Amino acid sequence: MSNIPFPETGRDAEAQKRALRRHRMMATGLLVVMIAVFIVTVRDETLFGTWTGLVRAAAEAALIGGLADWFAVTALFRRPLGLPIPHTGIIPRNKDRIGRRLGQFVTTNFLAPDLIHERMRSLGIAQRAGGWLADPDNARRAAGRIAALIPAMLRATDDAGLREQVRRMVTARLRAADLTPLASRLIGAVPESEVNRMVERLVEFARDALIRNEGRIHARVAERNAWWVPSAVDKRVAARLIEGVHDLLNELADRDHPTRHAFQESLTAARDRLRDDPEQALHLNAVKNRALRDPKVQALLGRLWDEARRWLTTGAEQPDSRFRQALADSLQALGRRLQEDADLRQAVDDRLERAVAAVLIPWRAEIGAFIEDVVKRWDATSTAARIELEVGKDLQFIRINGTVVGAMVGAVLYLLVHA
Repeated sequence: MSNIPFPETGRDAEAQKRALRRHRMMATGLLVVMIAVFIVTVRDETLFGTWTGLVRAAAEAALIGGLADWFAVTALFRRPLGLPIPHTGIIPRNKDRIGRRLGQFVTTNFLAPDLIHERMRSLGIAQRAGGWLADPDNARRAAGRIAALIPAMLRATDDAGLREQVRRMVTARLRAADLTPLASRLIGAVPESEVNRMVERLVEFARDALIRNEGRIHARVAERNAWWVPSAVDKRVAARLIEGVHDLLNELADRDHPTRHAFQESLTAARDRLRDDPEQALHLNAVKNRALRDPKVQALLGRLWDEARRWLTTGAEQPDSRFRQALADSLQALGRRLQEDADLRQAVDDRLERAVAAVLIPWRAEIGAFIEDVVKRWDATSTAARIELEVGKDLQFIRINGTVVGAMVGAVLYLLVHA
């Protein structure tokens, strides 16, 4: 497995490098000053008069403390001065072990079941999501993001398979459905005014058809009568037949005519029969099932997916489509309901908690192994360098503090010895 460089964190690496160099120079400069003071006080014991011994002791202790901390800090990332000193270059040499321990640490301390459940309960995701979706602009943005995914998802699907599944599903649902209550409600829901308009349209259609086909009616009457019947009789019979049909249509056109009332009553009776007569229900459902077996009906049901796919694709691709607006309105309504309905929020949070736990908990070990594997693939040198960039500035303060504290301890010990 080839090593890969430690990934950049997105921060300004150059600024980090400059800060590290600046603080490293400060720590090294302070150490150089202590070395110079120590050398000067050793060469000239009268330089500071009676205080020279105190200054030399402080500089000597500062020198020791600064060198020790420089060695400790450097040993974390590399071998000091390139020398093969044991237990140096700790991070590069132990990178794989660090990755393994990091994976175990995350698994134990971040993916523990109790912590996952507690964290999910404390987030209040449903409340936050409801507040965000209730804003119209956010709902439109979310609808746009969802709609943008739909065409690609539809293009990636198996049209033939989905078309067959939709056909089978709709057929099964229709076959299992009892149409009797629906038909009864539909008939009962038609107001009398609509029935009157429907009858009037039918009457107008019948009148037009009768006028257009008067010649054919005369011809049919003549064909049906015997050859020896005079044509005048044929014409009279046809005329009386046409006149009778006109009279019937006129009766139906009159809203107050008994025939019209009888038609309305027949609709009511049909509704009652569908509702109360089991044989009517069996007959209607038998007709429905025979129709579902017709190949043309099955082909029509198969085309439902094509129409739905075309409608979804067109609506999703157009920024100002009714589909996107309806989706945005639905999301906004969901947001408002989440804000107002505490039971719904609790139900959503519980489902999310169970879903996240069901995904994370069984995969805890795999997540830890993944972290270990990723760290193992990092290049040791670049990993140490990157970690030093992140924490090196603070480690240089350890060197500075070691130098200063060493000087203070040296001075105190000198004073105690000469007290």
